[in-house]
Amino acid sequence: MQEVNLIGKLSTGGSYVPVIEPKAITENGTYSAPEGVDGFNPVTVHVSGGGAIIEPKTITENGTYSAPSGVDGYNPIDVLVTPLLEDKYINENGLYSPSEGYDGIRSVNVDVPIPSIVPLSITENGTYESSGGSGFNPIMVNVPVIHKMMNNFNQRVGSAMSIVYNLSGINILWNGGDDIPSALSSIQDIKGASKLDISFTSGTSYYSAHGAHALREIYVGLTSTYIPPTTYATNITTWIDYHHVHDDNTPYTFSFDLTEITAQDIYIFISANGWNINDMQISLS
Repeated sequence: MQEVNLIGKLSTGGSYVPVIEPKAITENGTYSAPEGVDGFNPVTVHVSGGGAIIEPKTITENGTYSAPSGVDGYNPIDVLVTPLLEDKYINENGLYSPSEGYDGIRSVNVDVPIPSIVPLSITENGTYESSGGSGFNPIMVNVPVIHKMMNNFNQRVGSAMSIVYNLSGINILWNGGDDIPSALSSIQDIKGASKLDISFTSGTSYYSAHGAHALREIYVGLTSTYIPPTTYATNITTWIDYHHVHDDNTPYTFSFDLTEITAQDIYIFISANGWNINDMQISLS
C-alpha cells in the first residue's frame, strides 16, 4: 500500500509524520510555526545589533579609557602599564624630583660629603678659616681683652714720689719724704667695653720722725668730667664711682661696671698719697 503524508493523518503503517521546515531569523521577535508546519529545523539566527559587542583591550599607559563607537565594552582587558623609572646620583643636599620623562626614581646613590668638624683653640684675635675640615667644634677662645693704658695719662709727681711705666704695669714710688700726692688722669674711649678693671698692690706705710703715720691714702675711680692730675682726690665732686683704700701691703682689684654709662668717654683718676703702688694694671673688657 502506498504511504500518504498528511498533517494530522497517520501513515499507512499507523505512525504520525510531522512537517518540519527550516527557519532563518534576522530580526528580534517571537516566532511560531505557521499553519500546516509543526516546527523549524534548522534555525539560523542572524540578528544584527541584537547583542553587546565586546572587544579585547590591551592597556600600556595610565589613563581613562572608554569604548569607541560601535563597541559596548572590553573583554578581556590586559593591563601592561610599567612606570618609567630612573637611577639618580646625588652629591649635594637638596630636594630632588624625577627628571622630565620619568615617572619616579628607582635607585638613589647618595654621596654627600659628611662635614668634618675639628676643634680650634684661639689665642689671638684674627680671622680663622677651616683647613682640612668643614668647621670648628668646639671653639675655645682664650684672647684676653686687655688694653693697658701705660702711657695714656697726664700725671703729677710730688717731690718725694715718682711714676715708672714698665712691662708689668705702672708703679708709683714714694721715698718717704713730704706728703705730696702723685696722681694720674686719663680719658678712655669705652665704646664696646662693659667693664674696667684696676688692680695693684699697696706698699708699706711711712712713719714720720714723730712716730705718726703720714697722710696715706689711695683713690681710684671714674669721673664724668676730666680731672687735672693737680686736683686733690678729696676735692672731686664728679665721681661716677671710686674706691678709697689705706691698708699696707694689700692686693686690690676693683671692677667698674660700664654698661650703665651712656657717654662714650670716661675719665680715670688715680691718686696716691704717702704710699707706694706696685704693678698697677688697667684694662677694659
